[in-house]
Amino acid sequence: MDDVAALVTSSPLINQWWLSGVLYVAFNIQLAYAVLAPIGEESSSSGRSLVAGAGLGALGLVVMAGAVMAAMTAHAQLIGRAELPMVELAAMIGGWAALLYTVVLLLAQFTTAVSCLYGGVERIALLSSMRRVPGWVIAVVTALGATLLSSVGFSDLVGTVYPVLGYAGIVIIAMLIVTWIVERTTVRRRAARAARA
Repeated sequence: MDDVAALVTSSPLINQWWLSGVLYVAFNIQLAYAVLAPIGEESSSSGRSLVAGAGLGALGLVVMAGAVMAAMTAHAQLIGRAELPMVELAAMIGGWAALLYTVVLLLAQFTTAVSCLYGGVERIALLSSMRRVPGWVIAVVTALGATLLSSVGFSDLVGTVYPVLGYAGIVIIAMLIVTWIVERTTVRRRAARAARA
């Protein structure tokens, strides 16, 4: 088992399997927050609808991630450090499966890139120094920067960016929890003062 773990662990920023899991969760929460926070501000849906949608999305991610993990664990020795392991696994079924999976993967990457670009532009536009810059300019510059970074190579880029964003996600989650606690404490203190008055 240690040989398999060494074979598929290529990032120097992740040296334990459980840390990879934590970083994956933090990475996804960070990306979801960047996209869903601005959408949530404009949403007219009730809190229950938002929670139900989040629950369904989380359930879908768990099922898909579980399927991917099961498939990759069963064939870890075969796929090794393949650039796109799931495409390699799909190719074991047939060329058509590899092509289909590649198309789905490209579409998934595109939709993720668009949603992340939207969330990133919304956040950058909030900076005081960027408020006079048109949104389309921020979007074009950000997209060009991402395109240049993509030339590094998929596995190298993911092996560096994914853990770095995961660590940043842990910091963001901690800040969100602290902010929530401070806001709840402030609301309770104000309510207590109002009750005394």
